Amino acid sequence: MTGTRLNAIIAATIVLVNSVIPALQLLGAFHLTSDALAAVYLVVSNLGTLIGLIFAQSPATNTGDA
Repeated sequence: MTGTRLNAIIAATIVLVNSVIPALQLLGAFHLTSDALAAVYLVVSNLGTLIGLIFAQSPATNTGDA
């Protein structure tokens, strides 16, 4: 799997993780106050992004002479 493909999968996973909490709230899976929802979303969003960025691969740079 190439680094670009892996980064795309990681980005898609981050987006999915970031949308789970608001979607569950809207579907009535749980009932949180706006402050509690914001706190949970902040933690989940930042944790998902951090984990995704840890596993992301940076593209190789060509530093050789042309």
